[in-house]
Amino acid sequence: MDEHMKRRLDKQKKLFRQLGIQLDALSIHEKNFSNKLRGYDQEEVDSFLDEVIQDYERFYATISDLMDKWQEQQIIIRDLRAGVKPEAETSCAQSGRD
Repeated sequence: MDEHMKRRLDKQKKLFRQLGIQLDALSIHEKNFSNKLRGYDQEEVDSFLDEVIQDYERFYATISDLMDKWQEQQIIIRDLRAGVKPEAETSCAQSGRD
């Protein structure tokens, strides 16, 4: 596993732990099941788990994006409470004066 993927999975695990989510894409991928007589079709199970992993990756991307947006909004709220104008308004006001 390359270093970039390892860092990404570590971030995912940390975020999921904070949210109380026990499984992550890597733990699902690495899960091994024992074989028993008349057990499930291993290829079918693997295919299903691949779909679950893809969903977890999408969940992680969505949650990360939403958390980033939430943090940006918290900064704006903090600045507004402190009496600082948001950068977008300041830029627009200055460009209108030119």
